[in-house]
Amino acid sequence: MTAAASPLRRPPRQARSRATSDAIIAAGLALLAERDFATVTIADVVQRAGVSIGGFYARFRGKEALLHALAEEVIGDCADALESALSARRMAGAPLERVIREYIRVMFAKFREHREAIVQIRRHAGSGDAHQARLVADFNQRVHGRLRTLLAERKREIRHPNPALAANVGLFMVSAAAREAVLAGAIRAYPVTIGDAGLVDELTRAYLAYLTAPPAKSRGNR
Repeated sequence: MTAAASPLRRPPRQARSRATSDAIIAAGLALLAERDFATVTIADVVQRAGVSIGGFYARFRGKEALLHALAEEVIGDCADALESALSARRMAGAPLERVIREYIRVMFAKFREHREAIVQIRRHAGSGDAHQARLVADFNQRVHGRLRTLLAERKREIRHPNPALAANVGLFMVSAAAREAVLAGAIRAYPVTIGDAGLVDELTRAYLAYLTAPPAKSRGNR
């Protein structure tokens, strides 16, 4: 979990209660992969999970609480995978290219694994959903903070005059491209035939080239 549990959710305290909560979350994720969350009822969830209506309400105050729990599960899994891939042990002595590639590779893999859930969670969470905003902020702090640290440790390989700025602009570019390619399928608008592995290669090349290209004369405001 990347942030404190939703205030709409009652955290389980015993193993049996945790098992029931886990079954409900697994059922919710499975249903998200099948149809729109707006059409999913609590009766659908408990039937899929094999629990009672009372068991659901003992842990969640309603569908919004379940949506928060699903977001916690998905975002937490993505953050854990990226932190593991970018751990100090795995990245010890790794060149800049490998650090960038690992971040992009795992991001693509997790976006693909959780695509339906992420799309639905983003669609149905309210624009003012403070809990989801905290989850995303925690994810960015954990994962992007780790990547920034790794890039800063390799600043001798970076030729951009402002390495910190370049790290963040490059991060924005590749993260946005991955979201658009996997979650929105926007790559279909372009005359290219390329899979996720090919996009990982190309985005790694683009980020690395941006960081290591000789400084260009600036024509804009900094």
